Amino acid sequence: MGNSTVKYVPWCKKLSIFRYYSPYEKDESFERLAAKINIPDVEELKRVCRLLKLRLKKTPKHPKIVGEEISGFPQYRQIGFTRLFGRKVFIWADKDSISIEINGTFGDMYAVSKWDFRKAGKLEKKLAKLDIDFVDPPIDNNHCICPKYYPEFWKKQT
Repeated sequence: MGNSTVKYVPWCKKLSIFRYYSPYEKDESFERLAAKINIPDVEELKRVCRLLKLRLKKTPKHPKIVGEEISGFPQYRQIGFTRLFGRKVFIWADKDSISIEINGTFGDMYAVSKWDFRKAGKLEKKLAKLDIDFVDPPIDNNHCICPKYYPEFWKKQT
């Protein structure tokens, strides 16, 4: 874990749904706060989207963009950049999950800042009240700062 990741540990410990992801050094990915929702079937996809007040759009018969549809649910289009409870997020659905990502609220769009952690905290207050099956960790590897990979950060101090 790099120095930039360590500075976020106190913020990470305040979250329970969103997790900080720090990319591999040579990875072309980016920092983000991620949450993941379990979606086993189309009925759950529709139910969760209703709870999140997200509008599922039908995929056109002749889409202009290849890959515009949700994998596993080709009748629906990807959600992409949107607002969730009034806050800008990126949402990507897959055959078995919905991912919600936050980064770049201010400044570098490929990095996470304290503003992103604050946004995640506010969203968590809303999300925690909903009957939704969240997956933890949302990105299952040791670049995701969570209790599974870094239990020492979540141990109670005595």
